[in-house]
Amino acid sequence: MALKIFVSSEMRNAEDQMRRREAIKEIESLGHIPVYFEGLPGRPFQGDEDVDRKCRAMVRESDILTVIVDDTVSEAMEREISEARRSLGVGRMFYYFTRNASRDKTATALWNSAKEGYILKEIESPAELRREIKRSLASYIDDVFSSSGPAEDVLLEKTFALKSDEEQHEEFEFSKGDVVTVTCTADENFYAGLFPREEYIKKRSNPFSFSFGTDKPQYTTKVEIPEDDDYYLVLRVGVFSGTGRIRVKVKVRQRAS
Repeated sequence: MALKIFVSSEMRNAEDQMRRREAIKEIESLGHIPVYFEGLPGRPFQGDEDVDRKCRAMVRESDILTVIVDDTVSEAMEREISEARRSLGVGRMFYYFTRNASRDKTATALWNSAKEGYILKEIESPAELRREIKRSLASYIDDVFSSSGPAEDVLLEKTFALKSDEEQHEEFEFSKGDVVTVTCTADENFYAGLFPREEYIKKRSNPFSFSFGTDKPQYTTKVEIPEDDDYYLVLRVGVFSGTGRIRVKVKVRQRAS
């Protein structure tokens, strides 16, 4: 479930550029698609090209707008934010402000209006920005799944602490037509996969044959169960990793009776 995420931020100085690069790296590391000015095809532009129009179109075509603010908001950022409010809605706008920055009038006004958005966070470093982006996206995906269709039952909500090369296997019984959502996040890379009984038994004899969904610090899947069957969620931390704390939520929306 790859989301297109537009990154809006200042690029005036090294600190601005560092935060922007780290945000783009984090979005990519989570398996999503960062959308940003530097990534526009065909740069450099011809003199008669409307760069602002291109950027606004990219905002409209994105799923989420991520705004990173230090002490001010540029005119280009204001146009991108205005476009997102019109085309995406405030529920798909994430704001990250540097903590203790001396905000000018434009940044202060945005801080006040951003309280209507989905996410509003203060960060102190690029590393903290990456952590908050990861948490924000996991929360957003979880909420989007939860808000679509009938109510879902939470089957498992737990944090597992797995040592290097250690596995965790959880068994579930599902019925045909059930819609199952699995969301996992961790502070470092891990492996995760959801398998029906027959595939699980075949692969269990050789752990390396499991076709895991990710080796990134976030794993999300949504599956409609084709036949009554037992399913197994498998989690594993890599050989060269330390102890991983993996937060897991498994939900099911049962078929209509």
